Amino acid sequence: MKVSKNSTIKKMSMPSLNALYAFATVARLGSISAAADLLFVTPSAVSRQIKHLEQEIDGTLIERNGRGMRITALGKKLWHGIDPAFDIISETVKQTFQHPDHNVITLRVPPIFGMKWLIPRLNHFRQLTAPNVTIMVHDLPATLSRRVFPQREFDTKLVIDWGRFEDNPNAEKLLDEEMFPVCSPKTAVNGGLAGLTLLHHERLPYSWHWPIDWSTFVAVTGLDDIDTTQGPRFSERLILDAAREGLGVAIANTSLVHDDLVAGHLMRPIAESVKINHAYWLLTPRAWRDMPVVAAFRAWLLDEIAKCFHPSPFPSSRDEKGESTVRE
Repeated sequence: MKVSKNSTIKKMSMPSLNALYAFATVARLGSISAAADLLFVTPSAVSRQIKHLEQEIDGTLIERNGRGMRITALGKKLWHGIDPAFDIISETVKQTFQHPDHNVITLRVPPIFGMKWLIPRLNHFRQLTAPNVTIMVHDLPATLSRRVFPQREFDTKLVIDWGRFEDNPNAEKLLDEEMFPVCSPKTAVNGGLAGLTLLHHERLPYSWHWPIDWSTFVAVTGLDDIDTTQGPRFSERLILDAAREGLGVAIANTSLVHDDLVAGHLMRPIAESVKINHAYWLLTPRAWRDMPVVAAFRAWLLDEIAKCFHPSPFPSSRDEKGESTVRE
């Protein structure tokens, strides 16, 4: 059979590099939405790129269903072949063109942790440890949480993330977390939870920093005389403000309420708490680990964590009988 010159060229042509990179990012993160966040485009744009790539290679790379997506056998074969190539391109570009500023730290952090714990302490780091260092703090999108550290982000030197990273060689746990009720001192006039309005997170039971809701807390701690159906819902950014203003009692984890408990803006009306498996972790990519400013920030952060949370995170009247465990 005679093959025309044009068809031969079409068969040997390279698929779109943009489409290949979009597909590799989706395969690596396991989510079109997460890939879109990382690539700074919309999920529909990523989907169009992958659809175009599938048409170019005349094959199915991703199968979509009501619960999400999965990479096909053909997709895995392609991903395993192209992903190392993009790593090589990334590293080559970095070594060729980038001259990293050794006095700049670029940090990604969950917004709620940044607001409640990290940002109030950053000036202390600059004053005592590195007065000439510029710190650039960016939000870590929730869709990127619990994912592999994005190795190809040239500028991100450190990530603080919430989740479980026991198998990640770039991660170290900052502290073990517990969840417990908190409210304003003016709210807990009689002690206990009786008569208090329960404040709920709007996205429970599927929330990033609130892995348990009131019904789970009550079941684990045995407080079965509490009506968990009552009470208003608030967003992640507002629920602790609502508790501080006396609107009711909320469940929160150790690190997010540390400063409010120490300052007396919030208190624990009961001793019961629930240990959780999720925690905050520090992720440091290999490319930046030995940079002096990164090492200094890591040492300062671990020292601040130790001073705040070890051996006792804050003044409290809680006792050992109030401690329970839940596995998410």
